[in-house]
Amino acid sequence: MALATQEKGETGTVSSINSEHGRDRIFERRLMDMSFTPCTLAKLVKSVSFHPSIEIHVPGSRLALGRVMAERIFTEKKEK
Repeated sequence: MALATQEKGETGTVSSINSEHGRDRIFERRLMDMSFTPCTLAKLVKSVSFHPSIEIHVPGSRLALGRVMAERIFTEKKEK
């Protein structure tokens, strides 16, 4: 599931990042700089349908990501 589609309060493990174009290396590098790597836990903290960004928590940080960016990050739901 895409990170942007997680339910509020739901935690998922980053499984992959959709990179299709040559300049996506910049996108991937930016995500890695923000602690987004495979196996990272990401919790959706705040998402408002009319707002272009979402707030997420990764270990040690709270971040705001644009929805377009968050739709390219895929997670697997964490089992409780």
